[in-house]
Amino acid sequence: MKEIISKLIKREFDDAINSIKEIHHGSVNKVFDVTGKKENYIVRLNDEKEKKVEFKKEEFCLAKVRELGVPSPKVLAIGTEGKYEYLIQNKVKGINGSLSSKEDKLRIWQRLGQYASKYNQITQILVEQNNFHNSWASKLSYNIDQLSSADALLVKEIF
Repeated sequence: MKEIISKLIKREFDDAINSIKEIHHGSVNKVFDVTGKKENYIVRLNDEKEKKVEFKKEEFCLAKVRELGVPSPKVLAIGTEGKYEYLIQNKVKGINGSLSSKEDKLRIWQRLGQYASKYNQITQILVEQNNFHNSWASKLSYNIDQLSSADALLVKEIF
């Protein structure tokens, strides 16, 4: 994997690798925290052929929530390398929530509720035919419909 990641970072960004650390939080993809000489990256690899469509969908969604002011990584590259589909993102600065104090975790969840509220502002997203698989629009609609004003995550609080 490290050879593939080094090759991708060199080809896509003309950057050399200082370190590659596998992140064990990915449930579907192999996820790596990559420190380059110029930049830091998150590299996700998956050997499912249809994963490129999912990565394109994620790129679209991340751009839309960034428009609403929700901090999100930028997709820097999507492609195929050998048997792997890949997505490379910039690394978002911050502290891993699992390493935070109890009080900070509460603030994190409250902030996530505020971001979910902003996300709920997306009432209609026009998707060109064949951009994503057919069920995507219905899944998005279902998830938005599950949010309600009584949802604890949507409580607004100024920090």
